[in-house]
Amino acid sequence: MAHGSADVAGSWAMCVVHRAYTVVEGDEDMVRRSSGHLAALLLVTVALAACSSEGDTVAQDGTGSGRGSAPGGSVLSEEEAFLVLAEQQLVSRCMRVAGFEYVAVRPRPSAVVAQGSGHFYEERSLVARRQDGYGLSKTASAAVEEIPVEARANNEIVAKLTPAEKERYTLTLFGSDRTAISVTLPSGKSIATNSDGCLSEARRALYLDLERWLLLDYIGSASRLEINAAVRKDERFLTALRKWADCMKGRGFSVHDPGDAKEEAAKAYEAAGNEANARSRELEIAVADGECGEQSSFYTVLAEVEQEHTAAVNAKNEANVIAFREMQAQARDRAKRLLARSGSGK
Repeated sequence: MAHGSADVAGSWAMCVVHRAYTVVEGDEDMVRRSSGHLAALLLVTVALAACSSEGDTVAQDGTGSGRGSAPGGSVLSEEEAFLVLAEQQLVSRCMRVAGFEYVAVRPRPSAVVAQGSGHFYEERSLVARRQDGYGLSKTASAAVEEIPVEARANNEIVAKLTPAEKERYTLTLFGSDRTAISVTLPSGKSIATNSDGCLSEARRALYLDLERWLLLDYIGSASRLEINAAVRKDERFLTALRKWADCMKGRGFSVHDPGDAKEEAAKAYEAAGNEANARSRELEIAVADGECGEQSSFYTVLAEVEQEHTAAVNAKNEANVIAFREMQAQARDRAKRLLARSGSGK
């Protein structure tokens, strides 16, 4: 992605995200998690100067669409979605104190799965699918936004700034590269992030120790990517996915995977023109997804394969995995307290 062009949709937002941390010595594919998840949330059309600095790395699967991508690239657990939103709200508060407007961007409902659904696709019972589809109708307007309404608002805010104001906005949000801190990974590679700016301030408020967050977040991402890679290469998963996709095609839905199907259902709310037709379309797709899942045993196979590879990867990184989970749990509790002070907590 070209970082410096204001004509490239999402380039500024990708920069917001991927300045979370920079890989100093290669291994670019690992720049994810907070990075990749937020890329799904912050699509805007204005590129700021900070995005052109060397070292920024843009993940190729950062759009969060799930379309044709490997499983796991666009899915957030409820806990992760809460932390993403909490971080955004803290960023907004920090920017406001600095004299700038910034609207916290909520995770798209279509990207959030229930706890216990693993790292891939949310499995819903056929009963739930027949009654509520994917649950998108409850938040239809947010679910269909390729560019969420909050991100559009941020786009408009930045578009009105003068070049000098944009530079100050960038520094306030991202901080300065001169303040970067770095940590060394077990592999010997180094990663770095700016220590100032509202993004880092929000993370420090949630996780307290920015260096520890940087290390554990990266290692957590690496473990997750390793699991994802192992699952998507597993012939059991691939066979079940092909059967599921063939079944869906036989029902008139040309979709690559369940994430793709859910996105199609979300788009129906925009294309249909009225919510009743969109809801009918959502239920049709969701039920077909579930019935094809049963026919192909896709979700059963996925759960077994993911569990197997998760156990193998976590066994290799047990101490860091435990520390990462504890860090997230503590950050969630801390976020509730921080946001409750302004009435914006969950």
